[in-house]
Amino acid sequence: MDPSVLLEQLRAGNPKAFRAVYDQHWKLVVHILRSYRIPGDMQDDLLQEVFITLFKNAGSIQNPERIKAWIATTARNRALDEIRKTKASRIEATDQKILEEISDEKDTADAVDREVQARIAEKFLQMIDKEPGAETLRQFYIEGKSAKQIATERSESISTVTTRLTRLRRRFQDTVRTMLENERSSKSSLWEKAGE
Repeated sequence: MDPSVLLEQLRAGNPKAFRAVYDQHWKLVVHILRSYRIPGDMQDDLLQEVFITLFKNAGSIQNPERIKAWIATTARNRALDEIRKTKASRIEATDQKILEEISDEKDTADAVDREVQARIAEKFLQMIDKEPGAETLRQFYIEGKSAKQIATERSESISTVTTRLTRLRRRFQDTVRTMLENERSSKSSLWEKAGE
């Protein structure tokens, strides 16, 4: 079918034209999604999204010869969006796990009260206050903003923000553990002196 006619029929909402474009290009979309290592279960969803987007936005395609390029670009963008979303979800899950580890350790719960934990967190934030990324950490943990919100506000890529958070989070975890050990040691010393 002539690309100009096909595009006109797509714009008119003709299901046969949509089916023709789908039949011609679905393998291209799957190939692109696989090249970005999108899992099989997500490929079906993203394949549908690409063609639904095409159906909704057929009027924005100016050149009928560019339908294939438009589909390929949309597939690539959907794949990248999915990768970003998955990465952000993993990072948020890691954050939750770290916070649970720090607050749920039996030794920590027995030896250190909330006031000491808050003091340690505040000391860490003071230690890194002048470093690049300190504001990002403060926005994420104190203000409760997502990595995506921070990236948007700071005009940075989400990967820059998540990398910075990961680096500082590891450092925070190491610092908290060291400080908690020091607190436990000093409390143990006090108990030993009290028992003498």
